[in-house]
Amino acid sequence: LAKEGASVRRDLNSGLVTVNDEFTFRLTTVPCIDTKIVGYRWAIRLASTMNTDITVVARMAPANDCVQDYFVVPRSDGWTSQVTVAPEDDLIAGIYRFDDISFLKRLARRTNVKEIHEIAPH
Repeated sequence: LAKEGASVRRDLNSGLVTVNDEFTFRLTTVPCIDTKIVGYRWAIRLASTMNTDITVVARMAPANDCVQDYFVVPRSDGWTSQVTVAPEDDLIAGIYRFDDISFLKRLARRTNVKEIHEIAPH
């Protein structure tokens, strides 16, 4: 994120990351659980004592040896404390799922106002 020009602070005790003094996020990993009966599931815990703007969830592959994809979950009072995701959950996956963390780079990237004007002049 710093390579993208962002100002990044990380609280070493809690893991809370503050970007550009504008938003905060926490990163968590979710292992894959093979239920043997209904297949693979991921139990995403959204409850946290940290008050963050975004929770970035690294969903592990079925062998739990690498990250399969990422979910970006905005803070909302409407979430339950845990969401269980199946491979075929297109509603959740389609809205909140990303293949890599380039989305976070775009979110943190600083853009010069002059550059914006040159790209989209009035």
